[in-house]
Amino acid sequence: MESLQTFGVGGVSNFTRTPSVWLYWQRWYKHEFDTQPGLMLLHRDEERGRRWNMTSTSVLARPVQSRRASEEITLPVTPLGNDWDFIKINLRAEYPVWWKLLKPSIFVVWLHFDRGPDRSVPAIVQPDHPYDIWIYPWEQAELANYFSPNVQEWRVASRPRLQSLSLQS
Repeated sequence: MESLQTFGVGGVSNFTRTPSVWLYWQRWYKHEFDTQPGLMLLHRDEERGRRWNMTSTSVLARPVQSRRASEEITLPVTPLGNDWDFIKINLRAEYPVWWKLLKPSIFVVWLHFDRGPDRSVPAIVQPDHPYDIWIYPWEQAELANYFSPNVQEWRVASRPRLQSLSLQS
C-alpha cells in the first residue's frame, strides 16, 4: 500500500486525486500486517467504521476571488494546533474556452510553513464546476500510519506549523 500511495499520476498524489477512496479505506479498514516491504494487507474493521469521526474547521474568514490566470492567490490561514491532518480547498476555476484547449486544469498549492522549506502540491481541478482539492501536507509515506488501530500512531510527533497557503494555476 505505501509504495502505491506515494506514486502519483502526472505529479498528483493518489490521495489528492482520489481522496474519497482513501478516506473510505481509512474509515473501514485497519492495517493487518505487511506482506513485503512497502506493501501492507488491510483488514475490514466494522467497529472502526462505527467509531470513526471527521470534523472540519474553516480557516478562511471570507471567500477569496481572483480573475487573472497564472496569478498566485495567497490564502491566510488561521493558526491551527497540531491536531489536524488534511486540507480541503473548495474552489471554482472558470476558464475561457481557448484556455481549456491549450492548458490543463492543474493548480499548484503552495504550503508555507513556519520552519522548513515551502512545499508544492500539484492538484487537478475540473474547470467551471465547484471542486474540492484534498491535500495531505506532510510526507505521503506517513499516510500508511492512519491504518494503524492505535490512533496515537497516526500523526508524527513533530510537524511544522502551517503559516499560509497559496494557489497558482
